Amino acid sequence: MPVVNKEEPGLDFEGNERWVLTTKLPLRDMHGTVIGLVGVGRDITENRFAEQRLAEERNLLRALIDNLPDYVYVKDLEGRFLLVNNLVLQTFGAGDESEFIGRAVHDVIPAALAESYTADDEAVVQSGQPLLDRESKVAHPATGEDMWVSVTTVPVRDQQGQIMGVVGIARDITERKRADEALRRAHDELELRVEARTADLMRVNEQLQAEIAERQRAEEALWQRQRALETLLETSRDIAGLLDLDELLRLIAQRVIALLDADEFTLFRLQEGGQELRPVLAVGEYANEMMAHVLQVGQGITGYSVAHNEPVIANNAQNDPRAAQVSGTPEQEQEHLLVVPLSFRGRMTGAVLINRLRKPPFTQDDMHLLAGLAQHVAIAVENAGLYEQTQQRAAQLATMNEIGRAVSSQLDRGTIFEVIYRQLQRSLPLDAFAIVLYDAERDRLTYPLVYEAGQRYDEPPRPLAQDPHTARAISESAPQIVHRKPEEYLAVKPAHPLGNPDRSSASFMVAPLQLGDRVIGAISVHSYAPNAYNNDQLTLLNGVAHQAAIAIENARLFEETRQHAAQLSTSNEIGRAISSLLDIEGVLEVIYQQVQRILPLDAFFIGLYDPETDQMSFPLLYDSGARYDQTPMPVEPHTLVGRAVESGTPQMLNRTRADFARLQPEYRVGDTSKPSASLMCAPLKIGARVIGVISTQSYAFDAYTENHLRLLSDVATQAGIAIENARLYEEARQRAAELSTPE
Repeated sequence: MPVVNKEEPGLDFEGNERWVLTTKLPLRDMHGTVIGLVGVGRDITENRFAEQRLAEERNLLRALIDNLPDYVYVKDLEGRFLLVNNLVLQTFGAGDESEFIGRAVHDVIPAALAESYTADDEAVVQSGQPLLDRESKVAHPATGEDMWVSVTTVPVRDQQGQIMGVVGIARDITERKRADEALRRAHDELELRVEARTADLMRVNEQLQAEIAERQRAEEALWQRQRALETLLETSRDIAGLLDLDELLRLIAQRVIALLDADEFTLFRLQEGGQELRPVLAVGEYANEMMAHVLQVGQGITGYSVAHNEPVIANNAQNDPRAAQVSGTPEQEQEHLLVVPLSFRGRMTGAVLINRLRKPPFTQDDMHLLAGLAQHVAIAVENAGLYEQTQQRAAQLATMNEIGRAVSSQLDRGTIFEVIYRQLQRSLPLDAFAIVLYDAERDRLTYPLVYEAGQRYDEPPRPLAQDPHTARAISESAPQIVHRKPEEYLAVKPAHPLGNPDRSSASFMVAPLQLGDRVIGAISVHSYAPNAYNNDQLTLLNGVAHQAAIAIENARLFEETRQHAAQLSTSNEIGRAISSLLDIEGVLEVIYQQVQRILPLDAFFIGLYDPETDQMSFPLLYDSGARYDQTPMPVEPHTLVGRAVESGTPQMLNRTRADFARLQPEYRVGDTSKPSASLMCAPLKIGARVIGVISTQSYAFDAYTENHLRLLSDVATQAGIAIENARLYEEARQRAAELSTPE
């Protein structure tokens, strides 16, 4: 099948993203048989990126139009609506834009209002000139009350300059007209009073001065409102075009401080769970102190504003009973606060707090202005936050892919652990890190990799119950995220700390290492900072844990296979070596040398058992590389040697630190000053008869596994036969020598 005009992504030689428009056709011979492929491709990268930029610009323009405080609409030459903003929809009670688009003005708005707008549109279309700031009195569509609007209508032209429609912007100027009307009436009344009360000229003059002052105040207020609206529009345009959260927040702070003559600005965001207000930006003399000022909803003036979803003016805040003192700041006289809550689509998202020191108090106009700005701030912050989350998710996916590629190519568990740590260190706030492996048979945890503040720690095994958060993640097979309060991580030290016992994590996450229904361990990351992690980061850690579990299991299986092969090879090598020897001393030395190569050991002995005396002699004993002469010792039933002799089965003991502390020196051999932490003992047998034991010991905890014990048991089987053969050979040689000696 041919492929025509298919857009395909790709990379150029420098690794840059490119888009190609391709057409691929089958190449046929004269019999119609496909003998090849013909492909034509055209680089459309610039067109593709231009379309993306155009879409972004349309979205930004639409966001600006929908958030303007004016009525905005676009109509074609037939008077049909092509675009209306949210204010038009809200005013006329429309559910969505589809109730306007494509419909004539008379179909959707009252007749009187439609006639007025239609006449303006036709005048603009006929003249080709814009109609600016045309004021008219109309009935409010929702309430029916009189209202004044200032309408600007401009023609929209196509690329050839032909008029294809009109754009209309209407502004509600009712309040201004009412003020003008009131001023006019006041002026007329004043004139009448002057004429009627000539005798009382001084009093009338004072009234006139007062009226003039009031007019000046009204004009000043009007000018201030105009300036505020211009600043609001400018801020809306700026924040709509920014997606960098830090830059956006600082721009907002600068504009608010300049617009309202404030000294300090703090933006709080409501954290997940909806009970904690955490500052994300503070500007002013005490910015550092404000950034540490975490509030609960309802706490302080800011918490009160959010709890009641209403703006709050607190002039002379030091006397306000709702006020909460900010730690590290002095009590201020004549400090005025203004707080406005932030909400997005009916959901509370935070608050803006500004203050003035030794300046005029805040007014209702200030509050309305900040409230109007807060609506745009909430939208912009939410959009920037969503963009930031998208970027973080993309980075997290890249990290998971990179970790997956790295660990899937490794078969050494230590290398896998280090790769996971290094990659997560780049992607998450991380002060401490641990990989934990779970031994279900012993119900205990081991810690093959623990880092804190860049330093690696060796941690002993511990029962599962001593690590409750890891235990919960393992038992529930679910990741956990924990944010601790300051009183929890500053005052209370954990009973069984990992890493540095003097530091305590304020935030940490734990994800189980899971293979099907079986959990083999966990990964945990820790931060000293409170509230350092979110659910997206927990998802990342859980994804990494799934990849790590597979890689760790593969490495374990590979290591077991490799060890098994090495054990078989070593066992064969030992068999060949000792089978050719007939002197018992040589047999014992060969056994020691070979076992030393394949097993971790610090001490080693071969003991020969005399059942008549119930004693064990030690023809070969090494400890820390030195050979010792050891006198025979009775076989005690409660010892590892005693159990091996009595049962005829191999024995293993990995002592705990508690066991280690209670050891008694009576039954030690070799260097009796150093007790062993890990021990194995396998019987030397001829048939069912035990002729001795072979034992390896280590000073390290948990040095031996069942695989080690099986290997030692295999060696003991061969060693028993070789020792018995050497003994029989020696007896035969001595008997022959005795017979050859004449009497």
